Amino acid sequence: MLHEEFKRISEKIFLITLSALLFGFGWHIRGSGTSDPTVVILLFLLLTSFVFSPKVKFNYIIFGLVVLIFRIMRRGWGTFVAMAGLPGLWDGHLISYQVPYDVIVPWWQGYFWLFFVGMAWSSMPSLLLGGYFFSGKDYTLKDLIICSVLYTIGYYIGIFVALLLIPIISPEAYTEVYLAGLSERNFISMRDNFAATFAIIPVYLYIAVKKKDYKFIERSFLIMIFFGIGLSVADIWQVLGRNIPSWGIPFWSLWEYTSGFIVGGLIMTFFLLLDKQDWRYCDSIKSEDQFNTDKSLFHHFFFEYFIGHCALFLYGIQESLIGLYNSLANYYALEFRLKTWMGIVIILLIDLPFYILLKKNKIGNEFSQRSFKEKSAIFLMLLLPIYFLCYVTQFVVSGSIWTLDHTNLHTIFDVISFFIVEFSVIVYFIIYKRRKVAGMEESE
Repeated sequence: MLHEEFKRISEKIFLITLSALLFGFGWHIRGSGTSDPTVVILLFLLLTSFVFSPKVKFNYIIFGLVVLIFRIMRRGWGTFVAMAGLPGLWDGHLISYQVPYDVIVPWWQGYFWLFFVGMAWSSMPSLLLGGYFFSGKDYTLKDLIICSVLYTIGYYIGIFVALLLIPIISPEAYTEVYLAGLSERNFISMRDNFAATFAIIPVYLYIAVKKKDYKFIERSFLIMIFFGIGLSVADIWQVLGRNIPSWGIPFWSLWEYTSGFIVGGLIMTFFLLLDKQDWRYCDSIKSEDQFNTDKSLFHHFFFEYFIGHCALFLYGIQESLIGLYNSLANYYALEFRLKTWMGIVIILLIDLPFYILLKKNKIGNEFSQRSFKEKSAIFLMLLLPIYFLCYVTQFVVSGSIWTLDHTNLHTIFDVISFFIVEFSVIVYFIIYKRRKVAGMEESE
């Protein structure tokens, strides 16, 4: 009995670590220029599906919706990272190397505003990751539209509130930088991130009044908190790197990796701590066709192709391939650069015929018969090497991959994370297939 309990706890710790490594890897390559926000959330969703499926609320349309919203919610944070310090040791600094200026601010400012960045970026996605997934209430496309409208209204109200609070919360940044005409970037980032966080309040009010789904609010807010904690706590790398330059640590990249590591670990911990009563709601709807039951042309194109296919996979792939080419173009001093729209056009020209053949069962019949759990694992095993190669090729070509030291800690972490996650998923998949053949796995 004790052995089984230890085994169960050990497996949970391992899954939390695996999620943290995957999210850290995805979050950093997202910021490296060879990836996109869609990548990190897609990889995490695929891992989640493989670990917890079969769940009816885990399907390609809902996953595509999460990925799309996560991409739309992307926020800027460049001027906040140097604002953090340590009490009694280092002040915070609002820095620009272009103007230039260096304004001293209280040590907590950077952590405070980065917390809002994490909250802002995850606000709408959290409604699915923490709310919808585990809600026993019936939510429809109408609710999604209403929540989107309320979020937009809340955003503009939040801008007004931010204009009142920012001069009080960050007087140095407001007076010495914004009003002085040195830069608008910091002020606009504060305003927009505060507004994007505030905007969730009308949505929560709707859910509370209309649905009386208080657990939905609690869980989605927890996801927001996790993102806020990850981005703000990890900023300690920026503090150390900027104030002790002799260390030579890649503080920006380590901040990105550690942010993702913390977020991924916290979300997986949250998922694993939920009991069966919570998870049963993932099976409470009949199918992903809840949005549109008549299977109209609009449903096929918008939900199945645009959201469930393009948003889920293609955008992140083309962004990574573009990042790979542009990084090599920089190294070889090539003038031509790829733009996002070019990648989208090329991918769509290749993908549309492929998708039509797939839907007409001309190709991929054997793969289409697999469970969503299996498909998630297969896509995760295939996509991870693609994203990894898009990121690491630049270091291989330049030769720096063979001379890694403490100045390249982020790359070391990425390489280690990739191999651990890829190997673990392969092993888990083999075990799963063997158990399924033996009749020990639950069917979908």
